[in-house]
Amino acid sequence: MNKIITTVIIDDQKGSIETLKKDLNTYCDVKVIDTCTSVFKGRETVLSFRPSLLFIDIEMPNMSGFEFLKEIQNMIDWQMSIVFHSAFDKYILEAFRSSATDFLLKPYQKEELDEILKRVRHKQCNSQDNLANQLLQLTNIHRKIAVQTVSGLSLFAKDEALFFERIDNVWQVVLTNGQKYSLKPGTSHRDITKIAMSFILVNPAYIINIDHVLGIANKSLRCQFCPPFDEVHDDIFVSRRNYPKIRNMLDVL
Repeated sequence: MNKIITTVIIDDQKGSIETLKKDLNTYCDVKVIDTCTSVFKGRETVLSFRPSLLFIDIEMPNMSGFEFLKEIQNMIDWQMSIVFHSAFDKYILEAFRSSATDFLLKPYQKEELDEILKRVRHKQCNSQDNLANQLLQLTNIHRKIAVQTVSGLSLFAKDEALFFERIDNVWQVVLTNGQKYSLKPGTSHRDITKIAMSFILVNPAYIINIDHVLGIANKSLRCQFCPPFDEVHDDIFVSRRNYPKIRNMLDVL
């Protein structure tokens, strides 16, 4: 059984609170213990209840969500995941610079909330579980990947896949040696990303192998591949909506 995720919501818009609370109440392991429309009451609530998850709006009267977090961060001596909740994607990068766990863009799809809670649960896993997952990943790193293409079954190592691109609703894999294989029609991005943890959807048309990425530009969110692929493939960009998920997968210092 999953540990109960005690949750507090701070948002000056009552409608946003009610929508989010209603959706969170559909998860059996999430308990919304309080909601606040004021940062001043929110401060008292967070420090009193010590929730394991905080959803906080960014643009609020008297104090922004960023200022609120900065004010209380030295008082937080327990593990608390922080999700900024805003209607403006311009705050995404600043949110993660403020040590947020995640970012939920209004209006959101239920699937996006599902993914955030999955990451919150994962963060709460004990260190032994995390170590076991890392060891399992290491034992699988050299296995061949079998992909059903239109011409037959193709085998390649995970590291040989540079990225996947969708052309006319059909995905194809581009290998590090330049070869391309079209996957069978009906293959979805979920079918691809579940093959390896390093295969990450960056926008509706591209899935990258993060192991071959050198960095993501701050403003443009362009993916910069490691040499010798940096000059050949320079037009793959991360969508603003997918950036928080990708950043959360990485160990950011």
